[in-house]
Amino acid sequence: MAEKLSVRGKDIDGIVVSAKAKKVVCIRKDNLVKVRKYERYAKAMSKILARVPEDLDVKVGDTVRAAECRRTGKDVAFVVIKKLF
Repeated sequence: MAEKLSVRGKDIDGIVVSAKAKKVVCIRKDNLVKVRKYERYAKAMSKILARVPEDLDVKVGDTVRAAECRRTGKDVAFVVIKKLF
């Protein structure tokens, strides 16, 4: 039985860094943050937990797109919608 989660809000592209849980993966999102004092950019990253539907096969190292949905766990508020490459 496939669960149906309605998506809304943000879409995030990132790399899967951990897939230890049964239906959840950890996605690393890289971005640049401007440091005003030095007038340069610094690398920053954040990790997001996302639920994986049963029909997708996602492994560590895959690039995926996740969309915001209702909370499905304490820290899980995103769902993987497709595997990019």
